[in-house]
Amino acid sequence: EHPTGITLPIHICVIRGKNRGPVLTVVSGLHGDEINSIEVSLELINTIKSIDAGTLIIIPVLNIYGFLFFSRENTGGKDINRIFPGGPSGSPPYRLAYFFTKNILPVSSAIIDMHSGGMNKKNYPHIRCSFKDKKALILAYFFNSPIILNCDYIPGSLRWLGAQYNIPVIVYEAGEALRLSKKAITTGINGIMNILQHLKMIEDKQQLNETNPSFFNREKWIRAPKSGIFSTEIRPGNIIKKNQKIGLIRDVIHGNSCEIYSEINCRVIGKNTNPLVFEGDPLFHIAYEKVDKEELLKFD
Repeated sequence: EHPTGITLPIHICVIRGKNRGPVLTVVSGLHGDEINSIEVSLELINTIKSIDAGTLIIIPVLNIYGFLFFSRENTGGKDINRIFPGGPSGSPPYRLAYFFTKNILPVSSAIIDMHSGGMNKKNYPHIRCSFKDKKALILAYFFNSPIILNCDYIPGSLRWLGAQYNIPVIVYEAGEALRLSKKAITTGINGIMNILQHLKMIEDKQQLNETNPSFFNREKWIRAPKSGIFSTEIRPGNIIKKNQKIGLIRDVIHGNSCEIYSEINCRVIGKNTNPLVFEGDPLFHIAYEKVDKEELLKFD
């Protein structure tokens, strides 16, 4: 309920198949300014009129308050993706997290948590999951994004919550906050359709393009060694070699420049799109330590 007395609705679309099967939940808008994920869910609702088996739950905007105020957070500056499982009597973000934990999570066989990068941070389409969670790893593989990244669980996150209940949760990251990206939206839709086919919830009517995903074990940010104007030709998705020049920072007062070189072989999964940087600001989000796909996907 808004302070004006208006009740803010949360739309939940439930599509049931004729036959029994798994329950796949797609969650978007957990951060209210990540509209690429919302567009993916809306397109799915408009496209999928029926499924053959199981149940598909789609929540286009979970954080409706953040969406209305173009904000990542909910009331009180709370990030819902850091306070799961929430609580029944706390402030709105805690109650919202609790509602999901008690009503959506228990009926879900698997969850796809859709996200974008933050303000002035553009993500290349990729999936985040724990390689130790074989159920999640299989979902990530069939989603078929260009990059799959091994990530530890963050306490209070939806992915962490799923692990507590042995429910696989994968996170899809693509695009930038408050900006629509056709590539991010198309990759997200195709990935969810791939998983629906893998789970036999819909018929395999078409063979989607294979991307041959790359698996990486670690990630980090390359940060600005000094303040100034940052310029680069590197784009999200680019492969970077060790000792390769990746950008330049120019001092706006004296005009001195500082060239930046990569210390390792890696691939860019995110980029700061704001050319004005302070010393220590993030420039590139990189994935490194590539993992052999054949060995990783060997299951007992």
